[in-house]
Amino acid sequence: MSTTLRILTPDDVDLYRTARLNALRLEPRAFGSPLEVEQSFTEEQWLSRISPPGGAVFGVIENNELLAMCTVIVDMFNPENAMLVAMWTEPHARRRGLGRQLVNAAVEFATTHSFPTLSLSVTGGNDAAVELYAACGFTLTGAATTRATDGEISLEMVHRLRQ
Repeated sequence: MSTTLRILTPDDVDLYRTARLNALRLEPRAFGSPLEVEQSFTEEQWLSRISPPGGAVFGVIENNELLAMCTVIVDMFNPENAMLVAMWTEPHARRRGLGRQLVNAAVEFATTHSFPTLSLSVTGGNDAAVELYAACGFTLTGAATTRATDGEISLEMVHRLRQ
């Protein structure tokens, strides 16, 4: 089996849509967007999602299946910084190190593009994710927010890429 980690392109939009909707279906607590909203996205919205301005969507593909993905976007509140969002690994592909590979690719992308920090939010209680991010150089900031979409608590983590 050949497994490839790469930046997704508009040609991958069908793989991306399938994986994203599956992620929202299986673990709605992990994401701030409801399945019903994204199910109604137009083709243009999906293409926009897979090509974020100044960022990238990373995917691990095996046998024409998107097993894992994450997105790096420019922080809309602080455009000098980047954010890691929409991290997901299909349940049958977990415990293979794909998450670590994706996070490392996101850190490398943010570093290469001269972002001083890469931040993320993780759903409170998702200890496995917090451990993964910590092992990849992220630290909890102590900041927590309540998501307006569903009332879940999100914990902020940051990776300082340069001083």
